[in-house]
Amino acid sequence: MDEKRIASMDVLRIVLTIFVITLHFNNSMGGRAFIYTTNINYELALIFESFSLCAVNVFLILSGYFLCNRKDRDIIKIILLMGMTMGYGVFFYLIKNILTHSVTIGGIVRSLIPINYFVWLYCGVYVISPWINKMINNLRKKDFERLIVVLFIMFSLWPTVVDFYTSVSGTTIAEISFISANDNEAGYTIVQFIFAYCLGAYLKKYKLNFQKKFCFTGYVISFAVIYIFLHFSKSVMNYNNIFVILSAVFLTAYFQKIEIVSSQIINILAAQAFAVYIIHTKLYEVWSAIPLKDLLNKNLMVTFIVYVVSIMMMYIVSVCIAIIFSKLLSPVKKIIKKRVNLTYRIE
Repeated sequence: MDEKRIASMDVLRIVLTIFVITLHFNNSMGGRAFIYTTNINYELALIFESFSLCAVNVFLILSGYFLCNRKDRDIIKIILLMGMTMGYGVFFYLIKNILTHSVTIGGIVRSLIPINYFVWLYCGVYVISPWINKMINNLRKKDFERLIVVLFIMFSLWPTVVDFYTSVSGTTIAEISFISANDNEAGYTIVQFIFAYCLGAYLKKYKLNFQKKFCFTGYVISFAVIYIFLHFSKSVMNYNNIFVILSAVFLTAYFQKIEIVSSQIINILAAQAFAVYIIHTKLYEVWSAIPLKDLLNKNLMVTFIVYVVSIMMMYIVSVCIAIIFSKLLSPVKKIIKKRVNLTYRIE
């Protein structure tokens, strides 16, 4: 892949990180915008939600895109990702509790537990991905497309239909899912992550024969449909929903087709995407310190400005912390990678 193409995907990673922060600004654990907004301001919240929902799927699509032709994996990467999650957990626990003298051994131990679904599922896909690669790289294009269609029907189309029906009707139907005995788990499964990985591998091997304007339009239409259906059912927010997946594919394809000149700023910010994802979840108190309940119920323009400022403020603070820690820990990472070899290769 050429330099410009890599730069476009790096910019996409930065955009996705901001999308994730947007999703968390809306939810009840973060900025609580869905709770605080009403009327036209709530519609704005739904719009922000709609165009951001593709973020997790695109991250996994990018993994498939860049890893599908590689046969080797390094367990050190898994250890460092888990270590990062644990390290930030205990760091922010100490920062929040040391001044109030409420630090406990039990609290430190709990903060060291890497509780993050994305980290675990991503690591799982990373470990088994060489075997996935071996399978898809031995498939003809037509057979790979058939596989994508089967995965789409089993793990997206059917779950979308079932989840929408149960949500609208207020009923619960168990044991009619290809994913688990209970339900489709809203796409928070390794099944969905593997599906997205395969989509990324397909985009790398066989680019979509669409113009970039078509891809961007497809993304806009997909999130517009999400916005409309959000008025009837929140199941459209599931990561395995048809339109969430389509928006992810179209957005990735769009960035695949555009050319962006690489720069040091882009490289630095993109490299911190994962760290920012972890860090910002530890900084929800930043939003709590802002009178969002009042500000998000002003006129539409004020609400829009509050959205943008709150999200970008969280991103800037998080990325600054990530860069500082990256610089401080860089020598340690280099020593570990140099002295510890835990790679494996699947031919």
